[in-house]
Amino acid sequence: MLAFVHASKDALFEVLDRANAEAVVGPTSASGWTASWVDDDEPVRAAFPDYVLLFSHDKRTRLCVSRDGASSETDFPRKENAAAFGRVVADLGALWKVDPAAIADSLSDEMTDPDTVLHALSEVVALPDLEEPDLDTAVVVIRAKPGDVRMAAELAGPLCLLPIGNGWFVFTGQVETMAGAAAAASSMAGRNSTVIRLWRRGAESGYEQWRQGKPEAGWSWNELWRHTAASRVRAAAEVAEVLSERFSAGVTDPVALRALLRRDVMSGDPLLEFLPLIGVPTDPVAILDQPADSVPEGSELIAKLPWYKAFFTRTSPEVLVRARSRPVWLKATLLGLRVIGALALVVIAVLRAGSGDWLYAVWAVLLAVYFAWGLAWRWRYVGINRGT
Repeated sequence: MLAFVHASKDALFEVLDRANAEAVVGPTSASGWTASWVDDDEPVRAAFPDYVLLFSHDKRTRLCVSRDGASSETDFPRKENAAAFGRVVADLGALWKVDPAAIADSLSDEMTDPDTVLHALSEVVALPDLEEPDLDTAVVVIRAKPGDVRMAAELAGPLCLLPIGNGWFVFTGQVETMAGAAAAASSMAGRNSTVIRLWRRGAESGYEQWRQGKPEAGWSWNELWRHTAASRVRAAAEVAEVLSERFSAGVTDPVALRALLRRDVMSGDPLLEFLPLIGVPTDPVAILDQPADSVPEGSELIAKLPWYKAFFTRTSPEVLVRARSRPVWLKATLLGLRVIGALALVVIAVLRAGSGDWLYAVWAVLLAVYFAWGLAWRWRYVGINRGT
């Protein structure tokens, strides 16, 4: 549930952490209200006289308000709880020093979910900003086949592609393009590949691990939103399990990895400690700290291409030789051509005998031409692969 407590961030965090509650404590507004996501509201109710809780209860949205220790609550839709709604609006107006009529007007009868209620309240009250600021810098670190990496760069460009050795590559560019670059790389790369987005936002640093076009896991240190110990330990165990599964060869010290994930505030650079623990080189960290519009030395600027050009345009024999150009696929294509060719001949023979439909003949001939083109294509690049 979402809680707004009239207390400082440190005071609220101390109460929740001491109660061993799973919670995340966020920013504080100019008027002294601190936002927090909590699993259990009892520590808040017991320690603070002024708070507002917003949560789902029995498939309804409930708004609970405490002013000087006296609480009132109402469920939405508001028309079903007119008297309770009036008390809650009056308490909100007194707490937030806002005209209760303005609060009542913002909360319509049709509102039924917490998000719409929260949005309506934020229109009339200066609540803490729940949205995290934009990232300052970000890079994508990839270990995959060079052809997959280049294709992803062409799909997500413009960006800079920098090989850093041992099969590792780095994408750099505008911060807002790096999520798309990570999605493209993780979609194009195979199961044994690695795609990680590293980022910074002020003093906060973090990573995201991508798989099949979407983030699979992530972590951050020195966060604007602070996790209590109970919340951080549970989440750290889940992330460490994912990391150990995906980086089984790189994670040589799982105990040190879990300990690092559990740390909240760090004076040094957490990424420099984190990457070696999962077997990823630390070179991208220096690139991450460069200006977003800089071009790293040794990198190649990759322009964005339409998807059909990215798929069918290749720049070297190494990229051209894909899985589908292996000899086994050449044999499969040859077999398909024989079958379709025989079918085309049979259909034409039936038509010449005075029966059948010419549409089937056209279809069979077109398939035969397609398979013949595929056979020639595969034959050419198998030859390239063998150097003949």
